[in-house]
Amino acid sequence: MIEISFASSRLEGNTYDLIETQALLEYGQQAAGKSAEEARMILNHRDAIRYLLDHIDDVQIDKKTILDVHALVSNGLLAQRRDEGQVRERGVSITSSTYQPLDNRFQLEEVLEEMLEHVAHETDPFNQSLMLMVGIAYLQPFADCNKRTGRLMANLPLIKASLSPLSFITVDAANYTRGLLAYYELGFTEIISSAFVSGYIESAESYRLLAVPKGRSAEQKGFELKYRAFGTNYIKRLVRGEVSLDPELPGTVPAEDHAPLKQHLQQLVQDLHPGQAVVYGLQREEVERFLQRLSAAGGATGIQR
Repeated sequence: MIEISFASSRLEGNTYDLIETQALLEYGQQAAGKSAEEARMILNHRDAIRYLLDHIDDVQIDKKTILDVHALVSNGLLAQRRDEGQVRERGVSITSSTYQPLDNRFQLEEVLEEMLEHVAHETDPFNQSLMLMVGIAYLQPFADCNKRTGRLMANLPLIKASLSPLSFITVDAANYTRGLLAYYELGFTEIISSAFVSGYIESAESYRLLAVPKGRSAEQKGFELKYRAFGTNYIKRLVRGEVSLDPELPGTVPAEDHAPLKQHLQQLVQDLHPGQAVVYGLQREEVERFLQRLSAAGGATGIQR
């Protein structure tokens, strides 16, 4: 949320840096010497992202969602508030381009629906993402905030497909702008496609490295607590060679607990490292020697380390 709010706003000339953006979004702290409009632009991005994430199971890649995202992104930023969240009724021009978008509302509505039909028939979420990002920017269906709307909508098919989002912090700004202009005037897609692909790969790698592993459920934690003493004793005896990797469970363990308990014990073995020796009443050297033996026999045990 912080990265895309920062990066997308920066592409519009916003002067907030990443740290200032984080302070604004997390603590409501506006940067000294920066305009209220810049702060609103960033906060609007946050609101639009939250809307998509909070309703991810319900929102569709359709006209309603595009209008909703535009309403949130443009909130309080347009000359006339009635232009927020609805297709424009007058012409617009593109800075630094000879391309002239459609100026008839009915034509805009029609072409927007046609674009969405093409997106709907596309099965690849990356292609859908690129089509939305470029298509909305090209069509310019709104009085302003078109590219912002396109960048946020570009993330919708990715998130709905359980793929990493594109933060745009890794997208080359010059190639992004140059690519859009090349498409506006020549219908040439190579530059913008290349900027999208290279930016996405770097963005996805960043998210992969920063991803927080999913925590255990309360039910899992309760189960582990129930067999805490058993698991601790098992690891201690396993390290010292007194039991096998596939232990025979005592008759006091209910039949329905057999499978999850064995899975829990295997997970304890997989997670074991010398720093945990004290937890099991062992010496670090004992754990190190055990792990060396386990690694040497990995093919036979099926335990991957």
